[in-house]
Amino acid sequence: MNSHLSSFLSRISFPLFLLRVVVFFILLGAGAALYGILRSNIVEDFHQHEAYTLGEFRGEQMNRLLMLRSVATAGHMQLVARLDSKATDEELNRWLREFFLQAQVMIGTKRGFNTWIILDDKKFYTTKNVPWFDPTVAEREWYQLAKAADGARVSPIYNESGSGRPVITVTHYDRKHRAMFGFDLYPGGTDMTIYSTSERLNGYYFLTDRTGRPFLMRTDHRGSMEDFSDAVEAWVRELGTLSVAEQPLRAHVGTKAVSVYGSELFNGNWVVHSYFTEDLDRKLQHLNLVSAACALFVALLLVWGSKFLRRLEHRLVRISNIIRTMFRSSELVVLVNLQTGRYELLAGTDTVQRAIPNEGSYETALHKLTEAITTGRSEFLANFSLDSLKQHYDDNARKFGGEFEYRAEDGHLTWGAAMLVFDSAVLPDEIILRITNVEVQHKARTTETALLRTALDAARQSEHSKQLFFHSVSHEMRTPLNAICNMTTIAERAFVSCDRTKMKLALGHIRHGADILLRLVNDLLELAAARDGKIQLELRPFRLDVFLATVSRSFADGTRKDGKHFITDFTDVARPVSGDPVRLELILNNLLSNALKYTASGKSVRFSVERITSGDDGEHFRFTIRDEGCGMSPEFLKTIFTPYAREQRYHTREMRGTGLGMPIVKSLLQLMNGTIRIESQVGEGTTVVMTIPMEILSEDDERARNLNLQGSESPVASPLETGEIDLRPSKDSTEVPNAVSEETATAPVEDAPALKRGVAPEACAAHASCNTCLGTEASRLDKDRTGNPEGKSAALGPGVVARACATAKSAIKPEDAVTTTPAKPLFLVAEDNLIDQEILAELLDELGCAAEMAENGREAVEKFRNSAPGTYTAILMDVNMPEMNGLDATRAIRGSSHPEAFGIPIVAATANVLTEDIDEIYAAGMNAYLAKPIDFGKLSSIVKQLLARRHAR
Repeated sequence: MNSHLSSFLSRISFPLFLLRVVVFFILLGAGAALYGILRSNIVEDFHQHEAYTLGEFRGEQMNRLLMLRSVATAGHMQLVARLDSKATDEELNRWLREFFLQAQVMIGTKRGFNTWIILDDKKFYTTKNVPWFDPTVAEREWYQLAKAADGARVSPIYNESGSGRPVITVTHYDRKHRAMFGFDLYPGGTDMTIYSTSERLNGYYFLTDRTGRPFLMRTDHRGSMEDFSDAVEAWVRELGTLSVAEQPLRAHVGTKAVSVYGSELFNGNWVVHSYFTEDLDRKLQHLNLVSAACALFVALLLVWGSKFLRRLEHRLVRISNIIRTMFRSSELVVLVNLQTGRYELLAGTDTVQRAIPNEGSYETALHKLTEAITTGRSEFLANFSLDSLKQHYDDNARKFGGEFEYRAEDGHLTWGAAMLVFDSAVLPDEIILRITNVEVQHKARTTETALLRTALDAARQSEHSKQLFFHSVSHEMRTPLNAICNMTTIAERAFVSCDRTKMKLALGHIRHGADILLRLVNDLLELAAARDGKIQLELRPFRLDVFLATVSRSFADGTRKDGKHFITDFTDVARPVSGDPVRLELILNNLLSNALKYTASGKSVRFSVERITSGDDGEHFRFTIRDEGCGMSPEFLKTIFTPYAREQRYHTREMRGTGLGMPIVKSLLQLMNGTIRIESQVGEGTTVVMTIPMEILSEDDERARNLNLQGSESPVASPLETGEIDLRPSKDSTEVPNAVSEETATAPVEDAPALKRGVAPEACAAHASCNTCLGTEASRLDKDRTGNPEGKSAALGPGVVARACATAKSAIKPEDAVTTTPAKPLFLVAEDNLIDQEILAELLDELGCAAEMAENGREAVEKFRNSAPGTYTAILMDVNMPEMNGLDATRAIRGSSHPEAFGIPIVAATANVLTEDIDEIYAAGMNAYLAKPIDFGKLSSIVKQLLARRHAR
């Protein structure tokens, strides 16, 4: 093993040294080549730019000369036309002045030039003088050159004989009329610029005559044309000797080096461009500095690389030590030569070393080693045979391996892991097979798998428990709903002749609370739908200030009773808005009830609402609820919006919730595009800040006008306020909020027959006495309530109904008793809740039927089995009952030997309203179901159908 590692290190050391040398020369050569390329490119780009600039300059001058020829040609054509028409001298002078104005526009200057005509080689016409004669003009050189030219001619720049000014003469001679049109252009006196570029000029631009004498110059640098006059003439003479046009000429101006470009125009003039090469020298200096810096960096990099390679060598030595340690921890490490089929034992336990030699045939050693494998021996041989190793090597399967069970030398079963290790670059045609003992890891994985399986089962069970819990919450909330809603209906029908003001308030609070509870149940059922995005907001107009007052009022009484302080602060909310008041009320009820629930007596809860800066989705309102309660821990705050999450520090029943309130709040706020932020400290209290966008309706908005016309004071009105219940006050009654009217309580009843629909006939034979008893009982109850210091009327429960009716019955005189009525249809009611029993009895009595009660499913089955055929018209069956539930009771009834076992109608009266619950109801053998809270109209419809069926039989 040691010799093999030493051989490996010796083989790797020389390549590392060679690598350092090669990298050094490669970087040196690459840097020199790169420097040369960059320097050449900079110089070439600089010269090309300046040559291109000269080309632009020359092109502008050429265009200007061509433009001058065009002006001369145009003047010649117009002159010939007037000579053909025999124009007089005056007409020619007038035309010449007109053309002078045209030429100003064409040439682009109003000064520095003049136009003229020569007829018959001697007669002159100008724009300022009358014609005059010069017989010597035909002998002048410029005139003869102009006559000899074919078309328009632009003369080279020359000095005018009289003034000495530089001038260019442009002429066009007509041989037929012996007439010449021309104009003189004085470049120094015109408005034209020598070079019209808007960029900053890099150098100097000159326009010279054929001898190189400059007469125009443009530059953005210092210096006058006289400073360069001699130099420019010398440059032009030298440029004229160059064989290649527009090649840069190296020269000096004083002590500064310049590059000069020049080109001759077709009229003999020259354009010259010169620039100082200090800009180019500066760029080359920058290149030299950058190159030097790069060279220094490369040198430092090489030094660092050399140190790195030395550290790498040390690391390789350390790795070899690690490999030795790893070998010692292995059961077996062999190096297999795939070409020869032989192996070298690098490491092995004493058992392995006794079993196989240090080297030899791999196939022979493999069969010897696999004798200890207890399971999967043939599979191991197939995967780790010599042919398989070659295939893995060719497929580059670097992570091939597996586990197997084998018997150790002491006889116990254990687990091993075989793994292939190879690198074709370092160990060509060689592969390492390593076998280690993984008994500990195998046990850990087995344990982990078992734990994961247990966790998965627990998660499934938890999900199932959550569903059961959700179902249970729904059931437990619908049960009191049944009592609240139906006792409200009974009270409304039974106490029509009582104190109508107080009763209206009491029933309004009962109905309002019932509606909130019912909506809360529906929201609980919609929580799953909220996760799927299936809930839709019901936007409608309402007054925000009235809404907040209604919500706050529902909490104010309870806080005073408990000795807590409930403080409200509403800013800029007295306005109509468009939103979903039902779900907003549900959110506020959750948050306010939590704040009051966890706030001790004597502490305060502050509820404030303010309008804040509007956003893209409407006006925003900030709702802040700050309590001085027990607070929440930071750990719980992280999971407060997780369904079923509860703070584990509280254990009293009063402080426990379902763990669904805050998830519902979060889901509804997301639907409203709102936000919520919670801050809390244990022992100091909690602050909830909620921001919700809502559209503010203007007074001109039709929805706001309709809202004002309706005059509703509450966005969630009670049935009494919306007129859903016909509870008309007597003409002597007066609505006095929060007070009991004795007159109303004892007022005569004018429409007492309505009372008979809510109370048993025998109890109301003398309805006036009944009304008096009921009014007295209601007044006594109202006075006895200690939890209502303001005197608000409460809902009259079933006990009040029973006591009032008993009082009325005892007050009936014998002579006033009603004669015995025929037997009523009898319903067997299986219900374990006493309040629900009384409610069903009252409702059935309202429909002219009687009820026989069974406390549970087992009692209902016994009563039915022991009854004579025709005793019961139908059975109203609750589902969740002790001893025997409604489903089992229904199956027992259907399976009994009673003659009506299959004919008796069974109607479920239950709070289980999920789809799977309804399926179970029908599967058990029931004929219909009523969901709690029981709707009187649905119950009436079912009873009528059952009675019609009974009469049909």
